[in-house]
Amino acid sequence: MKTSNPSNPRIGIDARLLTQTGVGVYIRNLLSYSEQYLSPRAEVVCFVRDEDVALFQKLYPHLAYKIANERWHTVSE
Repeated sequence: MKTSNPSNPRIGIDARLLTQTGVGVYIRNLLSYSEQYLSPRAEVVCFVRDEDVALFQKLYPHLAYKIANERWHTVSE
């Protein structure tokens, strides 16, 4: 397992609720400001659903993503 270096932090963001109301609004705002407030050395990976990839790439081209189709609030999560 790769460990994090404080000067090069690794950050994972669960963005599966990106298109939902409530917490989805929070996630969209967090991602919108991530480039402005995070160190350029930070390695950020967002976990998104297949159906949200096109929107994610359009809104946040500066962020990496991985597909995570697990339904939230379930045992498979």
